[in-house]
Amino acid sequence: MPETVTAPPQAQATGQQPSRRIATQATPIRMRLAEIERQEWVCNAEFGTSVEDIQQPGYWAHMASKLKPYDHIEVRVDDSTWLAHLLVLEAGRNWARVIVLNSWRLDNADISQTISAEEHKVVWKGPQYKFSVIRVRDSALLSKEHRTREQADDWLRNYERTLNAAT
Repeated sequence: MPETVTAPPQAQATGQQPSRRIATQATPIRMRLAEIERQEWVCNAEFGTSVEDIQQPGYWAHMASKLKPYDHIEVRVDDSTWLAHLLVLEAGRNWARVIVLNSWRLDNADISQTISAEEHKVVWKGPQYKFSVIRVRDSALLSKEHRTREQADDWLRNYERTLNAAT
């Protein structure tokens, strides 16, 4: 059914035709590069942080003064089990209100990567610590920030050689 436009009472009395709103156009004053208008942030959340945690205004207390409305934040947890994209709605000196635009579970073995050895293991600890070597019995972090699994494996072989030579 076609849309009907009725004129306001004054226009009906004078016999004027109803006016339609003409769509405006984007102008150079209203359009700018995203890099100028907003900031793109990446937050490497600590192991154990949940998507619900990052939605709390207090979570952003240490960074809130740098955030502004419409900033985007990509949050990825250290164990690579989830990733979220956030939009900053408002921010104060020690708080920020954000909404989750999208979030994904990344639990599959291709992304959340962990391998084990006997006494030590090489583990992907996220973008901050990268591939790390962990002692299994007490979960001590022995080495971190290896760019590849091979580098971490090499470090572990050298470390185990050193241990075996000392005994």
